[in-house]
Amino acid sequence: MGRIGETLREARERKNLTLKDAEEATKIRLKYLQDLENENFENLPGRAYAIGFLKTYAKYLQIEDQALVEEFKAKNRSDEYIQNQRSKSNVNRKIEINIQPGRIHRLLLIGLVIVLLIGTNFLYNYLDNKNTIDQGEDLKPEVIVEEPNQNEEVSPQPSDEGGIDQGLPDLPGNNIDKIQVSVKISEEENSKCWINVVADDKNIFSGTLTSGEEKSFEANDKLEIKLGNAGVAYIVANGEELGTLGSKGSVVTKLFEKDSL
Repeated sequence: MGRIGETLREARERKNLTLKDAEEATKIRLKYLQDLENENFENLPGRAYAIGFLKTYAKYLQIEDQALVEEFKAKNRSDEYIQNQRSKSNVNRKIEINIQPGRIHRLLLIGLVIVLLIGTNFLYNYLDNKNTIDQGEDLKPEVIVEEPNQNEEVSPQPSDEGGIDQGLPDLPGNNIDKIQVSVKISEEENSKCWINVVADDKNIFSGTLTSGEEKSFEANDKLEIKLGNAGVAYIVANGEELGTLGSKGSVVTKLFEKDSL
């Protein structure tokens, strides 16, 4: 037994008091009074309770309570240090637990931003490539039909059979009496073409032909035909199929001359 417990016990016995008497007077349970006198402080509810019980019991016995309290604190200083360290450790652990979710949220946010950037870059490249392909498909070359130059002589080309191919239809002696040109509009739905025809310096036709329509024109020396939508008009000149003279939507003027056929 230490000095604190011995001092309490001697003071109680000098007054001929029992622990039961002290319990009724101080309202401290008899068990805790015994723990104070036996210095079993670890059985008390806590350090603060131990100091409070000690002060109350000492005042009841009319002895110096402050000296006993200081001695109790000196003896239990190591226990207090351990409790403080445990409290600090618990606080640090709580802070760490609170911080970790914040770090996780930041990492998730950074990952989400990276994914969005990659997705945006991929989508931008995909749309850019698609627009380039679409534009490339729309840029169809336009057929440019050149007017024949009367001063330019066309050199005859050898044919597959060893003869000279003059580029003329198979007519007896290539003796062309008249220029004959026919125009047929494509069978494609909603095809239209405005046509103006001048034969031997005389306007002989001006109008619009629609899908599947065909019309023929004649001239003695020269025939000029102007097409408002050359891509849908198929041309046959003196039996020779020339196809279309331009792309859809293009305006083309073609001059046929007797000497050049």
